[in-house]
Amino acid sequence: MTIERKVGMGIAGQPTGPAADVAEVFSTFLYTAGSAERKVNGIDLAGEGGMVWTKSRTSSANNRIQDTVRGTGASGHYKNLQTNLSDAEGTQGGITTFHSDGYSIDNSSSVTDWNTGSNNYVSWTFRKKEKFFDVVTWSGNSTARTISHNLGSAPAFMLIKRVSHAAGWAIYHKDNGTSKYMLNDTGVSLTETTDYTAAGDHWNGTTPTDTNFSLGGHYEVNYTGSTYVAYLFADNSADDQIIKCGSYTGNSSTLQDINLGWEPQFLILKDTSATGGWYMWDKMRGWFGGANNGDGHPLYLNTASAEFNNDDVGLLSNGFQVADVLNTNTNSYIYMAIRAPMMKEPEAATDVFAIDTRN
Repeated sequence: MTIERKVGMGIAGQPTGPAADVAEVFSTFLYTAGSAERKVNGIDLAGEGGMVWTKSRTSSANNRIQDTVRGTGASGHYKNLQTNLSDAEGTQGGITTFHSDGYSIDNSSSVTDWNTGSNNYVSWTFRKKEKFFDVVTWSGNSTARTISHNLGSAPAFMLIKRVSHAAGWAIYHKDNGTSKYMLNDTGVSLTETTDYTAAGDHWNGTTPTDTNFSLGGHYEVNYTGSTYVAYLFADNSADDQIIKCGSYTGNSSTLQDINLGWEPQFLILKDTSATGGWYMWDKMRGWFGGANNGDGHPLYLNTASAEFNNDDVGLLSNGFQVADVLNTNTNSYIYMAIRAPMMKEPEAATDVFAIDTRN
């Protein structure tokens, strides 16, 4: 028996705003490996488009990303990328169909990172929506240029991958600025003009706008004969905020509160001053109370490691709390957070509770 929670629950006193819309564009879905299954998360991927990010919680396995834009390969599976590796895109398993309420995966021997043995998995679904998320592809030309997008606001966090060839993920965050980029390893933020010539500049020294973002000619973002994909995340204004990209400076106190103005349900966090992992938390896997309470269970964007215990970041009703390694004095940290949905008045029991059975 599987019990599915369709409506997120917020904390009393949160801003009302459009937080209920979060449930239409973002989902954290937990499942245990088994037969070929349809994952019903309430997200319209077939009609609106988007991306699904899957990770094993209980075993070492790659972070897998599949989206509605790059299409399927010869195997019939949607093309996949691995955020912890620099490999070109592959077609070996995972999602076979995107639906109006989720997606389907199979249980063939080729789906090690999606549906194997008795492993437990988490998938995060991001639906395309203005001022939230967009997926863009292009062919490189080794010349400074702009790439159009439909985010409706300036991208604040960008994950860019050369899908046709092996290359690291080039990562932009608004608080790093246009003179720096990061990779999907444990290294710190790098100054582009120090490491590469101006022709190789990743962001062409230009801040993204609400219609396009700029690229130089570096092979990781814009090389002739190569194809690319970008996953773009917004940073909303306070009035319609369901996603926030920001930063903070560590102060070495036992605890530091990072005020978002609302309760998050998903968080990516990285120390840009030192080597270290790209941490990912979500509420569905257990993330409650302040830091140092032993309830944190993050995964890493940049490694295949299984879920582990870490209490350096805790959940608050208006943001999150950091301590210890993720609050080192004078170190800089960047984050991307997604707001928890507010509780909506249900019109029927089936709006908030469902039972599904399987052999």
